[in-house]
Amino acid sequence: MTSIVICVVFVAMCLLYATMRAVLQVGMADLASRYEWMRGWRPPTVLAGLFLMIAVPRNFLQKRRLARVRRDFERWEAASGWIRGRVDRVWPWTNRILAPDMVTVTSAFDRELAGLPVTIGELSWIDDGLSDATDRWKGRGIFAVVRLPGSPPDFAVRSYRTVYRQRAGEDEFRRRFRTIFNDTVDARRLDHDLPREAHVNGEIPPWTLLDGELFTIVSIEKVVTPEAMESAASATLRVVELTGLRSNWAPIPPPVQKSGSVDSETN
Repeated sequence: MTSIVICVVFVAMCLLYATMRAVLQVGMADLASRYEWMRGWRPPTVLAGLFLMIAVPRNFLQKRRLARVRRDFERWEAASGWIRGRVDRVWPWTNRILAPDMVTVTSAFDRELAGLPVTIGELSWIDDGLSDATDRWKGRGIFAVVRLPGSPPDFAVRSYRTVYRQRAGEDEFRRRFRTIFNDTVDARRLDHDLPREAHVNGEIPPWTLLDGELFTIVSIEKVVTPEAMESAASATLRVVELTGLRSNWAPIPPPVQKSGSVDSETN
């Protein structure tokens, strides 16, 4: 399939070049008859000039935008309360990737929010390094990690990468998302109507809870901004609030069997 796409793109580019060359030849002949200084120009020269006219300003504007974002981050870091942290720490996903170079954390910031330690930052991944924790095989994203009190169970909400057309009566949450858990009793306390509605409405992203740390990863294509970082932190804390994980989590103890019933069975 990939080779077919490459061939189609190559043929399309060849046709486009041939068309532009023919148009330029006619146009250049007309212009050269009017302007003496353009008589030596050839279509490849004109194409190269057009490319430079587009590429150079675009590159200049991109560099200006990156410089502006860097300044915004410096001001945000100085005034927001977020402290730049180490990127080489052990992350919740570290022990679950096949190779260390599959996932690279490029920035991290720490702060306490709503009484909980929170870390936000930017990362990139290749070769499906984050598995189904993201909606892409490779890319860049913003992550947020919240360290929770108590001993909450491992749990995850995943979004399907391919979503099929909704059938009559089909639950929208189940159509677009799936849950992963080990303990059914604890899972019922995390998987209920409030977070499901928030997922369907796009209020919160898919999330993962491992070893007492809840994290989210949102794919991005644009330049990361401080506002996007803050938004990721807010969305992740919203997950904590909707699932009731803000308080000290204690697992539900198994039912205690009455001594009388045991005696009756023994007799």
